[in-house]
Amino acid sequence: MPVELARTLLAQGRLHRRRNERQRAQDCLGRAAAVFDAAGAPQWAAVAGGELGRSQGRRGSADRLTPTELQVAELAVAGLRNTEIAARLFLSGKTVEANLSRIYRKLGVRSRTELTAKMSQQGTPAPASSGPAAPPPASSSPATPPSASSGPATPPKA
Repeated sequence: MPVELARTLLAQGRLHRRRNERQRAQDCLGRAAAVFDAAGAPQWAAVAGGELGRSQGRRGSADRLTPTELQVAELAVAGLRNTEIAARLFLSGKTVEANLSRIYRKLGVRSRTELTAKMSQQGTPAPASSGPAAPPPASSSPATPPSASSGPATPPKA
C-alpha cells in the first residue's frame, strides 16, 4: 500500500507543479520520494526526486543549462530522435523542441553535430544511456510467451 500512496503523492505533486503551486508540489513530491525510499523503490524515488528538483527553482542562467536541458542535450548527442527523447524523459515532442532551441541559443550552436562538438569540449560525455531509468510498469504480471499466445500448431504439409 505505501507504493500506491507514493504514486498518488507523485501525481498530485506533478499536478501542483504544473499549476505553479510550488510549495504544495514540493511537499507532495518530498513525501512521495521518502515513501518510495522506505518502500524500497529506488527508481520511483529517482522520478519523484527529479520532479522535486524541477519544482525548486527551474530557471537557469543565460549561459548554463537547466537539468532538463542537460538531459535533452545528452540524449540528442547520443543520437536519439526528438520523439525518442520525449518518450525517454516523459515529455512532449514540442517540449523537446523548445528545450533544444534554448540549448542551441545558450551554447551558440546551430545543429546537433555542433552540439556534439560543444558538449565534448565542455567535458560532458555522450552517455550510452542517459537520464533516469524508466519506472517499472504498473502491472507486475509476467508477459505471455509467444508460443502460448499463438493458436494450435498445424503440422507442415508433406
